[in-house]
Amino acid sequence: WVSCTYAQHSSRSGFWRQFSTSHGNLHTNHQSHQHATTGSLDPKEAAKFAALSASWWDPSGPFAPLHRLNPARCKFIAQAVCATRGLDVGTTPEPLRGLTALDVGCGGGILAESLARMGAQVHAIDVTEENVCVAQQHSQLDLLTQQRIRYECVPAESLINRPQRYDLVVASEVIEHVKRPDDFMRTLSALLKQDAPPSATTTSTDASSSSSSSGACASSSSSSLLIVSTLNRTLPSYAVAILGAEYVLRVVPPGTHDWHRFITPEELTMMAAQVGLQPSMMAGMVLGAGGLLRLSEDLGVNYIGAFRWQAPAESASASGQDH
Repeated sequence: WVSCTYAQHSSRSGFWRQFSTSHGNLHTNHQSHQHATTGSLDPKEAAKFAALSASWWDPSGPFAPLHRLNPARCKFIAQAVCATRGLDVGTTPEPLRGLTALDVGCGGGILAESLARMGAQVHAIDVTEENVCVAQQHSQLDLLTQQRIRYECVPAESLINRPQRYDLVVASEVIEHVKRPDDFMRTLSALLKQDAPPSATTTSTDASSSSSSSGACASSSSSSLLIVSTLNRTLPSYAVAILGAEYVLRVVPPGTHDWHRFITPEELTMMAAQVGLQPSMMAGMVLGAGGLLRLSEDLGVNYIGAFRWQAPAESASASGQDH
């Protein structure tokens, strides 16, 4: 249901052509790329995406793989949030309603717009000014995304000294491009709220019906979540993401990815544990019908994980049980 609801809004007919024509300087004058202080992100990686910025909303362009995986990652995010908040994903039209979300490395806004349509108030950030410009322009096409998304050209590290913290932090297809992924995970963890997010808004009818439901569905003691999607460092991922995508099919420009920067699920889980996060869900994303990716148990190439902040009291309790 999520793919049907949110994938329909993943692109706007003709937008990318119109934007490419009226903002051609974004991809023809490579010397003018503007970046925020990039923090843990490699400036060379930021420059790659800046050079392609006008193509973000072209569903058959260099960012086509992101359009194809967007339904799967949205479905996963909805499932992870509903599981944490005790909601039924199949009957919750806006599973992120009432939550604040931070989209780190938002690019042209593909995922940010989906998060907004799932009900979240979204703060979407990127270190490349060209990307933020494209995202802002596209969000103006819909009143809902105008009202629910705030874009900013700033690195995640710069948000640490600000007071705001988020119920949901998402870094999708970003961590494989950073110089220090462990420091990046520490930053993402620090931006999570360390208390329970608000329970979902219900009508009086919903409230009365929920009184007879299970305790899990009525729970409001859920914690904030970090969602990370990336590429596994395996031979299949090299064959698919680099040889296949970059050199055979050429769906993305050669050099887009560095296989040595890919991160295994075990490495990601260890980095999360070092900053007080524990995994709550993990799934692979594999090619399905119609060329779209679907969720799978196969983590061999693309995968996505949800990590829950572990409160000190909870951690201490778990430690005591171990002894």
